[in-house]
Amino acid sequence: MSETYNRLHVWKGCHLFLPPVIKFGKLDFIAQEVFFGQNCAYDLQGVDQKDINKGGGLAYKPWLPANRGETVMWGWRWNLETALVELSAYYHIAGKTWKGHDGEGGHLAVIELEKEFLVWIEKLNGKYRVNFLTRDGASGTDTKQFEHRYTYARNVNAYFGGNKTAPHQMEFYTRYLSREQLKQKINEYGQQGSYAKRRIF
Repeated sequence: MSETYNRLHVWKGCHLFLPPVIKFGKLDFIAQEVFFGQNCAYDLQGVDQKDINKGGGLAYKPWLPANRGETVMWGWRWNLETALVELSAYYHIAGKTWKGHDGEGGHLAVIELEKEFLVWIEKLNGKYRVNFLTRDGASGTDTKQFEHRYTYARNVNAYFGGNKTAPHQMEFYTRYLSREQLKQKINEYGQQGSYAKRRIF
């Protein structure tokens, strides 16, 4: 399965997943199909377990670090109790950080390791929207308003943490999708075409 995906990995003691992906331009949409490797289960032995790792996204002040600009991202973390990956939205808007559907880190969907899911991010009419869909039909969406007028953006690369670095090597696999590819994938995942029409700006 990994032959058709790009492998992203982070070394023990590091934050950044490699290799970096470079996208820049008038971006208002980004979509990925993703699955996590078995080594994405981890134990940070404390409160840092609740930190959200960044999987990707869009930064609308591309000259600034993602955590200081106007940024919309999707995130993930390993839940030791459920043995599932929790998927969530993550924003930096007007100097404030918002995590999850409740702004406090709540997750939008869960997924097992090595199971594929879709994530797509949209920007339109003063709103960001982060969407997840799994092959079993589970879905989650979060919407957040913004006030900036920037149109140019760069993609945000995957990042582990939080405060702590990766406790061991981890990897996940991803491929970027066009809008049309995303609609096809949504139908492949067992949803009706009306779902794609409703969910994609």
